[in-house]
Amino acid sequence: MISGTGKIFIAAFETVGGATLLATETLRCVFFGRSPRRPRWLAEQMVQIGIHSLLVSGIIIFLIGMVIAFQTAYQ
Repeated sequence: MISGTGKIFIAAFETVGGATLLATETLRCVFFGRSPRRPRWLAEQMVQIGIHSLLVSGIIIFLIGMVIAFQTAYQ
């Protein structure tokens, strides 16, 4: 029980720590210029946001289309 609680707290602190590091890095880049690793990070983010989200976007679009089809068929 104590071990499980400890794991939850460690995971929470890791999440907060990661968010804090992201926020400080973002503010540093905004106020002090671009990061030297920016082009590589930009390409990685473009792939992550664009290509890796196509499956989820496709499923959502398909389900929305089904809902619209059911609503128009009823009317």
